[in-house]
Amino acid sequence: MSGLVAAAPAPAAVNVPKAASAPAWEDLRVFAWSRRAMGYSALVVVAAVVLAYPLAHKLSLPAQIVAHLAIPVAAGVFKLGYVARLAAQEALARVA
Repeated sequence: MSGLVAAAPAPAAVNVPKAASAPAWEDLRVFAWSRRAMGYSALVVVAAVVLAYPLAHKLSLPAQIVAHLAIPVAAGVFKLGYVARLAAQEALARVA
């Protein structure tokens, strides 16, 4: 034995179908949903800030806790809506 190892044959080319893209109406639905999510979450942030800070003296402690917790939760929903909007906008630009 010479100590050399024979090279394995190259694998045959595999014909993998390309992933089908979602229809344009699906992208429009995501775009509309994301804009609504951004709008509603912006309203919730504004309402929660008003309740948590200027009107805090009129609220009970549990209501203040809920108002404070609603701020980062609504901000997270806003960010998710923004990312979904960007993805839908890019998909719609590819279709056009």
